[in-house]
Amino acid sequence: MHFYKRERLIVLIDGLHMRSVERALGIHIDFARMRSHFQAGAYLVGMIYYTPLAPQQGEDPLRRLVDWLAYNGYQVVTRPARHYVDHDGKNRLRGDTRVALAVDAMALAPAADHFVMIAGHSDFAHLAEALQIQGKRVSVLSSMQTLIADELRRTANQFIEIETLLPDFDMAASANDVGREAVAPDGNTHTHLAPGNESSSEATIVERRKRVPRLPRSSARTGRRSDKEDPSP
Repeated sequence: MHFYKRERLIVLIDGLHMRSVERALGIHIDFARMRSHFQAGAYLVGMIYYTPLAPQQGEDPLRRLVDWLAYNGYQVVTRPARHYVDHDGKNRLRGDTRVALAVDAMALAPAADHFVMIAGHSDFAHLAEALQIQGKRVSVLSSMQTLIADELRRTANQFIEIETLLPDFDMAASANDVGREAVAPDGNTHTHLAPGNESSSEATIVERRKRVPRLPRSSARTGRRSDKEDPSP
């Protein structure tokens, strides 16, 4: 990925699309390593994960993921959803967070120089254009092995195949990493990065009634670049 160290970066993740990519490639994303990857490449303002969330019914892996993300440097935005069975007999989640993602992106535009969207729907092509009009760079991270709109790929300043980053993102690649566990206020156990690599950002679960995600306090900094650095693509 082409980043500039001092550019302010916001990563917006369409959770439904991310899970579609994981199924298509047979992988499990290591979200801790993903966050570290973006932190190493740019001035990371925040990472926001959007997902429909059904009413709790027993053990729900998605709820465990959302809870883990909120304790490990991500912000989470949810919308009501319901489970349904598709034509293959598989249990799926139906809901829509596209509007929330687009509205938040426009509201957060002054705080960023570069947006990375992990998404695939054609609706996001218009969002990418709107951000570019404001002078923002827009990258799309996805896979050609899943549903990714051609219009979105063509609109983005750069399209990155997630397969090229699997050594950094795939859970299997980090199976030997040293980790530790901590008990969160809800009483559940959450795996954190090894000592020295923990995130200092304050995670927040964003309720539906809030229109704009609250960014980490560090986002208040201007993140100015020197005149010698050129963030243009």
